[in-house]
Amino acid sequence: MTPKISKAEKDKVVSLLAQYLEGRSEAFQNKVYELVIRYDWDVNDPSFAILLATGQMETILESFSEQFETLFLRLMQESQQKLVEHRQWFEVRNSELKSYIQGLEIQQSQAVSQLQENITVFNEGIKEQRTDNKKLVNQIFAIAEQRRAEFVAEAKAQLQPAQKALDMLLYKR
Repeated sequence: MTPKISKAEKDKVVSLLAQYLEGRSEAFQNKVYELVIRYDWDVNDPSFAILLATGQMETILESFSEQFETLFLRLMQESQQKLVEHRQWFEVRNSELKSYIQGLEIQQSQAVSQLQENITVFNEGIKEQRTDNKKLVNQIFAIAEQRRAEFVAEAKAQLQPAQKALDMLLYKR
């Protein structure tokens, strides 16, 4: 079943054909238009364009009109079939590629999420470590202050008898 073609597409085909057939005899132009319409040939097909551009179609149509139509129709059908097969193959590959890309995007998204989560956990760990370190430093300072106070008290206790002796010596004089 041939898909519906818009007027713009038909005009484009007619314009393209007119370019291909420019300078050719009216009989040849009419024959090509007839064949294109009758067999629904794709004027964008490279083999069609090559035959027209090189003048080979005109020679063949003049010499072997019926055989040419049969062979050209078969060639165009085979060409169309190959085109359909290639399109299907490319559509399958394109679909596979899209699926692969979607899988990569999902993996990338998951990796980014995991990385963000790890960064958050790491930052929380750093904050916790800082808090623990501050507590330890404060404990060390408290212990050091306690030891200093004990040392000062002990030093005073040890120096007190010497101070008394010194004071006595100084006051006796």
